[in-house]
Amino acid sequence: MKRFVTLPRLLMFSLVFGVTLLAQHEEWKRYRELGDQLRDEQRYEEAGDAYVASLKAAERQGLEDPRVAASLNSLALLYYAQRKYKLAETLYQRSIRVIEQSMGPESAQLAIALENLAELYRVQQKFEQVGPVYEEVVDVLARAHGEDHDSRRDPLTKLGQIYYHHGEFGKAAEALWVALDIAKKHLGEQDLEVAGLIVVLRTYARVLEGMGREDEAAHMLQRVGDLAGTPTGAAGRRGPFSRLAH
Repeated sequence: MKRFVTLPRLLMFSLVFGVTLLAQHEEWKRYRELGDQLRDEQRYEEAGDAYVASLKAAERQGLEDPRVAASLNSLALLYYAQRKYKLAETLYQRSIRVIEQSMGPESAQLAIALENLAELYRVQQKFEQVGPVYEEVVDVLARAHGEDHDSRRDPLTKLGQIYYHHGEFGKAAEALWVALDIAKKHLGEQDLEVAGLIVVLRTYARVLEGMGREDEAAHMLQRVGDLAGTPTGAAGRRGPFSRLAH
């Protein structure tokens, strides 16, 4: 004889299940907030214990739950502050995998996790690894928000600087041009950050001139003039932003 669960019993099960999920979420949230508080107080060992507890609470919801990624990121940031770089790298990489699986490749959270990993590589002077990660950050933000979104400005600027230090002046200029275009749309022509980008581009142009790559330098200065709304060449360098170049 078959036995059926009655409607009231189904409702009771759903209620108990919902209460359990809520309690587990509150537990995760409580431990994570405690970790944040202890970290801010520089009580790093205790903060680590709290973050580990938050991670375990999140993992009970499933290994691919977004809260797992959040706890991994918090713990990785703590290890970063303690210069435990290898541990931080492992956690960032796992956080990235969880975000990709739970939120997809277009999630802005993925870009944040990737940028944290890039910064970790940068402080360790792992420059060969920094550039590809920032390239991925830029691509993810384009998919998440669109090509012209202001969130892409800072990582594009950093990517340009990375290319520059690797001697890839053409790629550096291209990344910075895009960053400058975005900045002008969101910040206005007179904003100091935009002016700073123009100064960087002009600096790159001078480097190219010093290397005898006159055509590339002239092209860069033409682009700077177009974006800044000033003439190119020596006159352009006395435009509205020139006072910031010295």
